[in-house]
Amino acid sequence: DGNTRPHHHFVCRKCGAMLDFCSSEYDRVKIPQVVRALGKPETARVEILGTCVECSVKPGPTDPAKRAGKRRPKN
Repeated sequence: DGNTRPHHHFVCRKCGAMLDFCSSEYDRVKIPQVVRALGKPETARVEILGTCVECSVKPGPTDPAKRAGKRRPKN
């Protein structure tokens, strides 16, 4: 991930696009104790899966093998 500033990701399940977004609400998410038992967390990021705007308005392949390499640039 080339973006080193605090941000989160929206990942499209249809085309595989990974889009960056910022959210002060998600920046304040408290890391659960169960995660701390696994190791020393340094930061947390939220990843939201869904269908992007472009895929919502047009039909497209849903098989990951058919969309391999199809990744839109991040904002």
